[in-house]
Amino acid sequence: MMERLPVLLHARDPISYAGIKGQLAPRPEVRIVSNDEWQSAQVALVVTDRIDETAIRALRGLRARGINRLVIIATQIEESELVAVVEIGVAGLVRRAEATAEHLVTVLKSAAAGDGAVPPDLLGRLLNQVGQLQRQVLGPRGV
Repeated sequence: MMERLPVLLHARDPISYAGIKGQLAPRPEVRIVSNDEWQSAQVALVVTDRIDETAIRALRGLRARGINRLVIIATQIEESELVAVVEIGVAGLVRRAEATAEHLVTVLKSAAAGDGAVPPDLLGRLLNQVGQLQRQVLGPRGV
């Protein structure tokens, strides 16, 4: 029997929490851990409408607790938020509309393995933003 990936689920509202938990609970690849057993989590899955300051604080709080693999499900993912979440250490980004159980399991397993998973259209934008930062900030300093 394969080892189930322990995942800490964090959602702002009980409906989102119940919905994602309901999708993932039957899956043999993952195990949703309770807040009481958060230390055993290998990945944290954060569900939010927008990547705003509250979501950023939640992600930073999870990192501070020692959960280094982060995946976020968001209804809206704005281009301007991409670099911020990558800086925090988010390894997976999933649009809520694409958050099927199958897709979530794939992204969670990728994050646990140290790989990243970003929607292809956002990946191009992220690389463009990183390039702009390189040219505007690091380039003039000779870094």
